[in-house]
Amino acid sequence: MWRGRPQGRSARDPYVVLLLAQLINQIARLEHKPPVTLTVIAGCFLTFFQDVLPWELRSWIPSVNKACLQPYLILQNRQWRRLFWSAFLHADEIHLYYNMSSMLWKGVQLEHRYGSGAFALLLAELLVLSHSMFVALAVLAAEYVPEFGYLYLSNCAIGFSAVLFGLKVVLNHDAPGFSNVFGLTLPTKYLAWAELVLASALNPQASFMGHLAGIFAGLLHVRVLAPAFPLIMRAWRRARLSMWLRLQPGPARFAGGTSGHRGAAGGANGSRAAAAAPQQHVYTGRSRSGAAEDASAGQGAAAAAEQRRQLEQRQGLGSAQAGQGHRVSNGQIKHQISSSPTTACIHW
Repeated sequence: MWRGRPQGRSARDPYVVLLLAQLINQIARLEHKPPVTLTVIAGCFLTFFQDVLPWELRSWIPSVNKACLQPYLILQNRQWRRLFWSAFLHADEIHLYYNMSSMLWKGVQLEHRYGSGAFALLLAELLVLSHSMFVALAVLAAEYVPEFGYLYLSNCAIGFSAVLFGLKVVLNHDAPGFSNVFGLTLPTKYLAWAELVLASALNPQASFMGHLAGIFAGLLHVRVLAPAFPLIMRAWRRARLSMWLRLQPGPARFAGGTSGHRGAAGGANGSRAAAAAPQQHVYTGRSRSGAAEDASAGQGAAAAAEQRRQLEQRQGLGSAQAGQGHRVSNGQIKHQISSSPTTACIHW
C-alpha cells in the first residue's frame, strides 16, 4: 500500500507504454490464462487510466480523497466503501506496475491450485480481512501511543499491496525450501516478513501498517479459516438438513433416516407372509440367469403338484375297489414330493 497522492500519467506516455508492454508480454507467455487474476489486473489499470473510459463509467470511480483507506472516516462517518475502493487505486505507474506484476505471479499459481471460483473468494476474504485489520491496528496504535494517535487514524493508504502480502503468506506458508533475500537465507514460508521490512526500508512511502495487516490476514486464513472451513460447511449442511426435516409433514420427516429400518421390517413381513402361504412364490427382477432359474423352479413346483394329484387319484380308486378306507399319510406324500428330482424352491 502507498501513503501519498497519485500522480497520474497519460496512457500515451512512452514510459507507461513500456511498462504495459512488459506486463502484456508476461501475460502472453502464460500457457494458462487465469481469468480472475487478469480481471483484477484489468480493473486496477482501468481505475488508474480513467481517461480511456467513457464518462458514464468514470463517474462510478471515486477520487483518492473519497476512497483511500482512512480509519477515522471509516469509523466516524461509516464510509465502508473505502474498504473496497482503496485496493484498486494506485499512486503512480511504478506502484501500479509492480503490484500488478506481483499479482500476476501469485495469481497464476494460486488460481491454478484452488480454481477460479475459490480464488475469487480468497481475494475477497483477504481484501476484507486485511483492510479491516488495518483499521484495527490504527485504532490500537492510537490507543497505546496517544501522542501519534491522529497520525495513525488520519493515515490515507491506497493500493493492492495488503492483499498481495496476504496472498504471499497463503502461497508460501507450507513451502519446505529456503529463499535468499539480499544475501540473507531464510525459510520460504517467512519470506513475507523479510519483504515487509525490505519494502519499508527501500520506500518510505510504503505503508508498513497496511503490509503488516495483509500478513496477519494471510496467517488468519491459513491457520484458522482454512482448517475450519470444512467443519463450517459440514455444520451448515447438517443445519439445512435438520431444518428441511422439520418442515416435512408427518412421518415424511423420517424418510431420509429410517428407510433402511423400514426396508428391514418389510423383509421380515415378507418372510412371515411366505411362511403363512408356502404355495405363493414372489419373484423380483433379476438377471437372465435368475429368471431362467425362477422359471425352472415354477415348473418343478407344478410337476410336484401334478404328482400329488395323481397319487391321490390312484389312492382313491384303489380304496373304492378294495372297499377299504386306506389313506396315504401326508408325511408319505411330502416324502415322495421331496424325493422328486425336481427342486420346488430356490433360496437366494
